[in-house]
Amino acid sequence: MKTHQFLLSFFLLVCSSAIASVLLAQDSKLPEKAKLETILYQDADMIGVGYVYKKQFVENQHVTFISKSFRDKHFSSYRIKEKNGQTYLHERKSNTWVDLSSLKPFISGIYFTRNDTSYIKGIVNPYDGFVCEGIFIFCNSKHNNKYFLSPLAKETQKFSLGMSGATSYQLTIKEGYKAYGKSLGDGYSLKIDFPDKSKILTLESRVVKLNDLEGFSISDADCLKKLESVKIKFANGDSFSGTVTSASAFSGEELRLLRGKYTYSTGEEVIGEYSKIRYDDGIIYVPKGIITFSDGVVASNDWLRKYNFTSKEWKQI
Repeated sequence: MKTHQFLLSFFLLVCSSAIASVLLAQDSKLPEKAKLETILYQDADMIGVGYVYKKQFVENQHVTFISKSFRDKHFSSYRIKEKNGQTYLHERKSNTWVDLSSLKPFISGIYFTRNDTSYIKGIVNPYDGFVCEGIFIFCNSKHNNKYFLSPLAKETQKFSLGMSGATSYQLTIKEGYKAYGKSLGDGYSLKIDFPDKSKILTLESRVVKLNDLEGFSISDADCLKKLESVKIKFANGDSFSGTVTSASAFSGEELRLLRGKYTYSTGEEVIGEYSKIRYDDGIIYVPKGIITFSDGVVASNDWLRKYNFTSKEWKQI
């Protein structure tokens, strides 16, 4: 298996900062002959750092795994350097040792086993811009339905990661917004805070699997369709609770449709399919649903259709 074909197998199994600050906490159980080792998993594009004793990682000690592509046959040399109680990983390039502090670890935390399965309690960066905290299954070897984390590089073709143990996460969305959430037991909460100048203040929802958020984009209607009911707060004081879909107008423009309950800051409320009131080719389009005005008057569907506005009048409106 070539190194650039590094695979991550995401499977659901229920389980109970930067590399410059890789703190390898020692405890009284650290064997006297245990060694802090750097392991190059060349066939899996991974570097492992941790204490090893009798060809096994030492439990209850800090381990760090860094995703690193080995694309040629001339592999760099690495060393571990300790300073002021911290451990640094260096790579040798052109007869110079380069600190790899800019590399975020793929996974980093305390290693332990339960029921012959390997876990790491800490943080994981499954892809760029995504950070999760919790207890994760992490292994590179399987025997008799038991999952192990082995320091033996020559026997490792790939690593597998179980994401269902995440307790919290933070995601940087394509547009630059930050999303975050925590475990709800049967899924994960999702909250997105928008910049000050945005028309939207916050969006809240729920997701079933965290890997469903990979490639998530606010501007992509398909991504929003995958979400369950959303709650949106707008900068102008409006709010919405329901689902988000899309449709095409006669002009060919894709319209964002909100199905649920839309409340205006002025007190009016629309229950149904909300879209902006608009004038298109002589026709006035209003939300498809029931609108309750602040004075208690109730109207439904095409209540504006009876008014004949010219294009000039509509622009004034």
